[in-house]
Amino acid sequence: MPVVKSFLKKMKKCNLIVVFRSNWIKMATLSVCIIAKNESEVLGRCLDCVKSFADEIVVVDTGSTDNTKEIAARYTDNVFDFEWIDDFAAARNFSFSKATKDYVMWLDCDDIIDEANQRAINEFKL
Repeated sequence: MPVVKSFLKKMKKCNLIVVFRSNWIKMATLSVCIIAKNESEVLGRCLDCVKSFADEIVVVDTGSTDNTKEIAARYTDNVFDFEWIDDFAAARNFSFSKATKDYVMWLDCDDIIDEANQRAINEFKL
């Protein structure tokens, strides 16, 4: 506390107002959820850009017969199976149920977030 008092005295001499928060400011966290089925050709490209801003990646596989799940596992441990029941909303809501961060964003496997928007998302999290 003596260091803080000394600092405040110096700031007072400079006519500066200093506001201290009792807690550290917590950055917002972001889960990115993706539903996939046989998306091995595009999933890696999507996840390459997502990894720059996502605090958590959730991939829900609805029955792939290619190596979609293996590609997803290179980026996250959060790879889940969901039996396809002809209902995108059910699969998406299942992926949301696995998300644990402050905010949730969903993407399609063929989506790409350009570098400018990756930076903007990271700035939003501050």
